Amino acid sequence: MITRSGSYFISYAHQDEMLAQRLHADFQDRGVRCWFAPEDMKIGDTIRARIDEAIHVQERLLLLLSEHSLASTWVEDEVEIAFEKERRQQHDMLFPVRLDETVMQAKEA
Repeated sequence: MITRSGSYFISYAHQDEMLAQRLHADFQDRGVRCWFAPEDMKIGDTIRARIDEAIHVQERLLLLLSEHSLASTWVEDEVEIAFEKERRQQHDMLFPVRLDETVMQAKEA
């Protein structure tokens, strides 16, 4: 459940960016704090370091789960950071939102 009291990092594949932009705009309109790379990255930021820092600062990671995000090494890295934080802090951080059926058809590696 999305609440105003939390802060969110939106994780998505490039192909799903339009939906991620819409979610970000809706969050902002409702006063929900969230970190969204196209809005929050600064010129000169080291991409990976800035994303890692943002995930650690936010309370939750909202994962747009699609065939594209399943193939993205960037998304995979973001999910691993979220899992690490969950284990360390012993609370749920990762909130997947399924965009298509790909995850249901995927075989475990």
